[in-house]
Parts: sequence; C-alpha cells; structure tokens
Amino acid sequence: MCHIILEALACGVPVVAPAVGGIGEILADGVEGYLVKEREPAAFARRCIELVDDTRLRQDMSRAAHRKVLARFSAEKMAQDYLRVYRELLAG
Repeated sequence: MCHIILEALACGVPVVAPAVGGIGEILADGVEGYLVKEREPAAFARRCIELVDDTRLRQDMSRAAHRKVLARFSAEKMAQDYLRVYRELLAG
C-alpha cells in the first residue's frame, strides 16, 4: 500500500489513508492528506468530502505532497541515501 501512497503524493494528490503500520512515516496528517484512525467508511468519506469542498486546502496539500516526495522519496534522494549507507558500512 505504501507504494500507492507514494505514487499519489508524487502526482500531487492528497491522500486519505488509514492510520496503520508505516503509513504515518510517509504521510503527515493534515499536511499531505489525512490519516484516519477510525475504521468505519464514514470517517474516510468525511475527509474526502472535506478535500473536495475546500479548494485551497486541496491545493495546499497537493503542493506539500509533491514537495515531500521530491525531498524524501525521489530516485536521486534514495540513491544518495543508499550510497551513504554503503560508505558507512565500508568504513566499518
């Protein structure tokens, strides 16, 4: 599921996701979308409707989503992180 969330964020789509597992490490609640603690569909629907009804909020979250992916999850960023880890391991 995390790769789907990253794809949406990369496209600038605010995400409404359950607050489970590692999703909270990817998505900041109220910044790039919403983490929903309740497990009933109505809780997810309320957040989706909020995004549909509030253009400014949706646009702000869209920009934040795109920025986050570029800063933390781009191919270049991940390659730099891997290189850093490898260098640390080689340095012992």
